[in-house]
Amino acid sequence: MKYFSKELCVAILSYNGKQYLKSCLDSLLSQSLQNFDIYLVDNNSSDGSVEFVHKNYPSIHILQTNENGGYSGGYNYMLNYFKIHKIQYEYLLLLNNDTVCDISLCENACKFFKEHENVGLVCPTILNSDQTIFSEGGKFLPLSGTPISVGSGIFRPENIFVECFWGSGCAFFVRHSLFETLGGFADYFMYFEDIDLSWRVRNLGLKVLYLRNTYIVHMLGGSKAPSSLEIYYAERNRIISYWRNLDNIIFIFLFPILVLFRIILLLYYIHTFSDFKFKIKGLLDGVKSLPEFKKINSPILLQFRTLLTMSKIEEHKIV
Repeated sequence: MKYFSKELCVAILSYNGKQYLKSCLDSLLSQSLQNFDIYLVDNNSSDGSVEFVHKNYPSIHILQTNENGGYSGGYNYMLNYFKIHKIQYEYLLLLNNDTVCDISLCENACKFFKEHENVGLVCPTILNSDQTIFSEGGKFLPLSGTPISVGSGIFRPENIFVECFWGSGCAFFVRHSLFETLGGFADYFMYFEDIDLSWRVRNLGLKVLYLRNTYIVHMLGGSKAPSSLEIYYAERNRIISYWRNLDNIIFIFLFPILVLFRIILLLYYIHTFSDFKFKIKGLLDGVKSLPEFKKINSPILLQFRTLLTMSKIEEHKIV
């Protein structure tokens, strides 16, 4: 019998985010469900984040990396730490530091997991700081490689879940055993880690769901102009995700269509030479990097089903 340290581990990834930690941690410590541990996964911050948490929240576990490994590096460091030290939880909540959680977040998500064995990822509705909806799920256009976040308007809690293609890495629950089986995140540093993970989950025949009966507030939610580095990694990691998650035959068929769409979108949307340069560099480096990333084995029929349902969003009543 496998021993669970506790039912849930909440892992907060942070890099120089000291100003957000108090509101995030206080919202977690006020949860209606209390059978969980909290880990601060610090990506080698230099702003006193670790010292602040150590002094003011002594019950919280701190894992500090030796370098800023980005989103994937930080969480993979934690996953490896748990494996080495034989620490096992039933569920993990991976959470950005710039978030404030609904008091019933952990209780509602864990309860939903217990009642639905065919679910791989569970996400809360993500709100902006003004209580408008930032995201209630994500769909994906496989021919153009375009992820689309759905949801709008003022949030009104409902007893509904939304079945979608991908869940935002801002906040999602995953079974610890599944996260281990999937090998954690692809080594992307930033961008597309959550889409790649969701893709692998869907290719196993499991579902990705958003709950409308609970939420988090994402303090940095909303639109902003992406940096050149973000543009580069988004383009690079998009190509690699197709390679990792598709059988060679499907990849060879889709790849030229994807590149054509990316070039058309590039010419249509890019307005500065710097953005153009980083887009092209991302595309080229993505292709060059393919041999470095192993393909993920999954049944080809499930891969086809995933492709056919990438752009679908379905609502269901929670019963």
